[in-house]
Amino acid sequence: MRPSIFYILVLTVSSIAFGQYSFLGGGEQLTPSCVELTPATNNQNGWVYSTEKFDLLNGDTLEFKIHLGGNDGGADGMVFILHNDTRGLQAQGCVGEAMGYGNHPNGAMSSECNYGQWSAITNSIGIEFDTYRNSNQGDPVNDHIAWLTDGDINHGNAYRNMGNLEDGQEHLFKFIWNPSNNRSYIYIDDVLIINKRRNIRNRDFGRANDCFWGFSASTGGANNQHYYCTADDTPLVFGDNATVMSGDFNNDNTWLYGTPSSSDNVIVQENHIVNILQDAEVGSLLVEATGALNLNTNTLTINNGDLSNYGTSNFELGTINFTSTTSQSIVLNKSTEVNNLISSNSSVLNIVGDSLIVNSLVDLSNSTLNTNDRLILNATPTSTASIGELKNNASVNGKVTMRQYIYLDKRIWRYLSSPFENATVSDMQNEIPISGVFLNPSSGAGIRSNSPSVYDYNEGISGDRDNGYEAFPTAGSNSSTTTFETGKGYAIYQRDNNNRPEYLDLFGTINSGDIALPLNYSSTGSVDDDGWNLVGNPYPSTIDWDKVAASQKSGIGAAVYITDNSSATAVVRTYIYDEDLGFGLGTPSGTTGKINAFQAFWIKAEDPSASLTLEEQDKTTASTRLYRPSIVSNLLRISATQDGYTDESIVRIADNATTFFEQSKDARKVDQWYVSLSSISEDNISLGINSFDLTIGEEVFIPLSLANTSEASLTLTFEGISTFDSDLNLQILDEETQLITTIYDTTQLVIETFSNPDRFKLIIQRKAALITKVSESIVLNKINVFPNPSLGHELNIALLTNSEDLFTYHVFDALGNRVSDGEISFNNESSTQINFSKVLSSGIYFIKIENKNESYTQQFIVLN
Repeated sequence: MRPSIFYILVLTVSSIAFGQYSFLGGGEQLTPSCVELTPATNNQNGWVYSTEKFDLLNGDTLEFKIHLGGNDGGADGMVFILHNDTRGLQAQGCVGEAMGYGNHPNGAMSSECNYGQWSAITNSIGIEFDTYRNSNQGDPVNDHIAWLTDGDINHGNAYRNMGNLEDGQEHLFKFIWNPSNNRSYIYIDDVLIINKRRNIRNRDFGRANDCFWGFSASTGGANNQHYYCTADDTPLVFGDNATVMSGDFNNDNTWLYGTPSSSDNVIVQENHIVNILQDAEVGSLLVEATGALNLNTNTLTINNGDLSNYGTSNFELGTINFTSTTSQSIVLNKSTEVNNLISSNSSVLNIVGDSLIVNSLVDLSNSTLNTNDRLILNATPTSTASIGELKNNASVNGKVTMRQYIYLDKRIWRYLSSPFENATVSDMQNEIPISGVFLNPSSGAGIRSNSPSVYDYNEGISGDRDNGYEAFPTAGSNSSTTTFETGKGYAIYQRDNNNRPEYLDLFGTINSGDIALPLNYSSTGSVDDDGWNLVGNPYPSTIDWDKVAASQKSGIGAAVYITDNSSATAVVRTYIYDEDLGFGLGTPSGTTGKINAFQAFWIKAEDPSASLTLEEQDKTTASTRLYRPSIVSNLLRISATQDGYTDESIVRIADNATTFFEQSKDARKVDQWYVSLSSISEDNISLGINSFDLTIGEEVFIPLSLANTSEASLTLTFEGISTFDSDLNLQILDEETQLITTIYDTTQLVIETFSNPDRFKLIIQRKAALITKVSESIVLNKINVFPNPSLGHELNIALLTNSEDLFTYHVFDALGNRVSDGEISFNNESSTQINFSKVLSSGIYFIKIENKNESYTQQFIVLN
């Protein structure tokens, strides 16, 4: 095994000061001053290299105590290595009799060469201490020392007989290179063993000024313990796995000891740039000044210690995850961005130094985050960072800065709430001008200081719903002591003045835990106007209305209403979650149940018991789950367009729903400021989302109502017909023209001059085998043709008429050509049949029925 951290701070022998060591294989700390290369176990190996290079230009001296074991029949030995192999600190020769230095006689693909991964260390000198006789290498019977070059382990007769080095003793080893006379000196126990004249700088290292140095050792079918120590027992101080070159985090050559493990203390040193290209784990991380760790879009997990960034690291697209059971810190010497901050640290996570800017999510489980007032939740024009659900008693201590994008190049009303405890009006006043009748209103260009720009809503004020707005703060109060109520919404006017910011930055202690929103219901006699409450998201996070359980609500409808001022014209968005279906519905199209941080919204209390408590589990991140299916069955979206504006209403078939207003199934209509479309329930309530059920043979007539219209052309568009059951028939009745039109996905009704807002009724039938009577709610003298589409055989004609006379019928195709004629009589019956078998092909037709007093026309479709 290799240790998790190794760092030799100081070891002075003659002229060299030793720096960090690179360990490969089984190297580990044996004592404070000794490093073991192999234990006394078969088939072990180890390499140790110093990152402080050997000085070939001026000369160097190295001195150690080496131990070659106590088993006289052991193997294989140790090699002292000087090299400039291209593999640098990762250079590994084959093992066994090659002792981690050379090639092996069994070949490059042998197990001794790690199946091609290891090979002879070239551009090198090796001083071998060989304790096992391999006759094929020219070994003598006794232990010996030999000078090797370029990874060649066959020394022939060029060796020094040492008798027995496996004596269980430590032997003093000294290597001296003197470039002035081109001599190398090797001493064992202060006895000169080798005095070799050879210009190693020129002949072995290509005139290099320095080279790597270290030791290798291995065992095979026999073994010995191999280790070395500092000559004077100076402790080896082990430290961190540091970078030795810039590059890929998962490239062994980037690091002192190869790719860091999940427990390594890691240093990215000065001027080194490391790129993480996949998720990674470390024990701790230190980025030194001018160093950089680029996380990209990956996750870096810190398992034991701290993250300290003193360099130019880029975390803004990635995730940092803390997992320790003891205190951890994020130490920053300058403001640092990260996309996500995640912690399951069961102790404390501290932010120390400069600010940590989170771009997306803070996700805490069982963790206490001490912000030290240095956490910033960032925002863009399309998103706001958040603090997610505080799980398992997680908490946030200290204040947080939260940003919200607010810039629009116009005067506009904002509907906002505060995510902070006891946030004062002056906190927001520091960001945007707030004027009014209180003591210290904002002033400046374009601001009428006594004109209120913030309002709260008082549900108890009688009269029209719009009467409930009251200026905030109240007269005589001070903005520095007046606080925004938690869970309450406010209408805030954003003036078009020169000082308007692009982002709103608020600072405070976040709201957390269960929060009861302030709801009220006052019965003033106007059901449509009573019970409306402007509340707000109290959390520094998006909440998902789908997650708010029935047990958290009482006496309120299932719908929320949000005024959306993000576009040129304000839109009231309506959303309802149906617990029976397990998904929600929104109008206009694209509306979801996500309520952003800072967002105020409307709740309609239906009785005095109304209550709504939000919980941590109601928080969400938009990308975590599918909130509703892409296609909802039996749902019709009806759009009304006039003067360039469009509004939408939903009508749907839902199991066990009724035609009366139901809090759990329907959503009231809040009219838009422009053309506004609603459907009317049987108890005469305007609905934006209308749900009901139909049994076989039943039909309903749903009045549609339009508000805020002009006399300009109006278009009705119908979407979703293809989602309806095949036995459902949908038609639109225009009571002004007394025409009934069957609705298809491409159907549009265009009324060139519009004046009557209540002229349309939606007719939905669940077909029986034969409908014999048309509902009395159809205006008299009205024709109905069914089934429509027809399968081309029998067409039923329903007509409410008192006439007993014969009627003539004429059938025309879409081009106006007459294709069939005949006579029919109703004889005081509601309907009769015409058999068109083999007469009409597939297509669109019109049938005209008339006698001397009456005439009616209806479109129908034939499908053969």
